[in-house]
Amino acid sequence: MDALRQLESVGCRSALVPTVGLDAPTTRAFIDFARTSEMVVHGPNCMGFINHTDGIPPWIDTANVTGTDPGNVALIAQSGSAAIFVARSSGRVRFSKVVSSGGEYGLTTADYLSWLADDPATGAAGVVLESIRDLPSFIAGVTRIRQTGKPVVVLKVGRSAIGSAATTAHTGALVGSDAAYQALFEQLDVPLVGDYDELASVLQCLTVQDLPPAAGTRVGVITISGGQAALAADLAATRSVTTPAFTEPTNCALEKAMPGAIANNPFDSGASAHFTEEGYGQSIRLVLDDPAVDSVLVVLDGQATLTDAEVEYESDEYLTVRAVAEQRPAKPLVVASSSSVSVHPAVEELLGPSVPLLRGIGNGCRRTPERPHPRTGERGQFLMR
Repeated sequence: MDALRQLESVGCRSALVPTVGLDAPTTRAFIDFARTSEMVVHGPNCMGFINHTDGIPPWIDTANVTGTDPGNVALIAQSGSAAIFVARSSGRVRFSKVVSSGGEYGLTTADYLSWLADDPATGAAGVVLESIRDLPSFIAGVTRIRQTGKPVVVLKVGRSAIGSAATTAHTGALVGSDAAYQALFEQLDVPLVGDYDELASVLQCLTVQDLPPAAGTRVGVITISGGQAALAADLAATRSVTTPAFTEPTNCALEKAMPGAIANNPFDSGASAHFTEEGYGQSIRLVLDDPAVDSVLVVLDGQATLTDAEVEYESDEYLTVRAVAEQRPAKPLVVASSSSVSVHPAVEELLGPSVPLLRGIGNGCRRTPERPHPRTGERGQFLMR
């Protein structure tokens, strides 16, 4: 507290406080100071923030997440380790700002969301939230950034009784019920995700600027393996994501494009005795055009453990998906690696920038709360936006 008061006395405009383990009297003094001082205070119990746009990294360990190229997605996390994990697990996503807000005795997630609304370098934001100290300010911050057309996705941790206790211990703030949080974020038109991997997957979709929104959760799945098809069906079912039957015209066309493969959804293209890249690409386009489908998930092997020979074996399929995506389909087209292991950089390169490449089939089968469609106003389910 002495250091903060001295900084204030010499006209310092802001201070970052990573300190942990404050006792109760110091905590009260810190909060009182942050509320009354003209100097803005960030922290405590945080790792700092990184302004990638301008190359300003006040982060307590400059060996991690500070040296990456700037991008268009902001990440705000009360947990510093969460910020590091998500930033390192989001594939080709590049960040404009990474904020570890910690206890938020001064500056809060709401303050940063309001600021990011006017940040020309930021087009979307991900938030790892433990607690909300000032609900009206938080609602105002989310509303402000959403009004500028920038999507926001939130991972709320501490939703269980034990998790809630851990959250209170970290941030020092009381938390509400899980049902209350779900109702709040549905009202704010902000999807809640379940874990770091899911947050990273959504950010990967948001960073593809021309990826169209899905009108619902009816997903057409295309695999190159019967085992992948069965697993994708199971994972979609457990996540309440629908894999509808294709329409009869689509079924007939699929059987002509890939002779011998049964036109089920998920569609195992690898079952065709006459597999060709032309037929594979035609199959993806047929499923995209099917009126029973809102988005298309293609499953391929893309894990970082692939050998050079295995990457070469899969390369034609990745290039085919890329060619379909470059035709600008009206529905989202996403690829999921069959494993949640980090993806191989070579297959990322093959796929190109217009198709998100997610880690694991489960991360491609996620459902967000019901809310009005951004263009039509109709209520529906959305997979990507």
